[in-house]
Amino acid sequence: MNQPPALSMTRKGTVLVAIRRFIFVLFLGTPSLESLAEQSEDALSKLIDRWTGRTSNITIVAALAASTTVAFMTTLPPTSLIQWQHQLTYFCISASSGSALLSVLSGLCLIMYLNGASPNSIKRVRTTMFKRVAFAMLVLMPTTFLFFSAFCLIVAWIASIWYGDQTWLKVVGTTLSLGSTVVVLSLCMTIPLLQ
Repeated sequence: MNQPPALSMTRKGTVLVAIRRFIFVLFLGTPSLESLAEQSEDALSKLIDRWTGRTSNITIVAALAASTTVAFMTTLPPTSLIQWQHQLTYFCISASSGSALLSVLSGLCLIMYLNGASPNSIKRVRTTMFKRVAFAMLVLMPTTFLFFSAFCLIVAWIASIWYGDQTWLKVVGTTLSLGSTVVVLSLCMTIPLLQ
């Protein structure tokens, strides 16, 4: 049975609002930019402090990830169990390192913005679409690049296991890698539900 167009558009709009709310809660800690404007100056100051602390932590983790991947790229594997000098693995490790560095740089830019931000400047973000998009990109980039860096490392890890010579390690390593990825992603998905 076909639904009327108005009803299907309403459902699409509801889904888009839910996705946008999910992204805002996950990355910003607030359901929307409108809810930012409704908060008091004390609440906004506390939110800015939380963003600064979270961005500092993301920047530290990304810097550590970048330095660790450089260590992997400059050494040979000690055994034939894992082969990370293969082209695909090397490419994934390089992409992970580059993404981690982009996370660090965008995190530093966000920290510089947040250090100079006031509750009024956060409220003024709502005035134009350009400011909304620029603010959303600035806030989303450090975490997005860090997630992409982790994804590249997982692909590199699985590829290096599959280019190795142990069948048991291929099965166990792939299962554990994919299983832990699913657990971490499901935990990240529950964050907005707890808000």
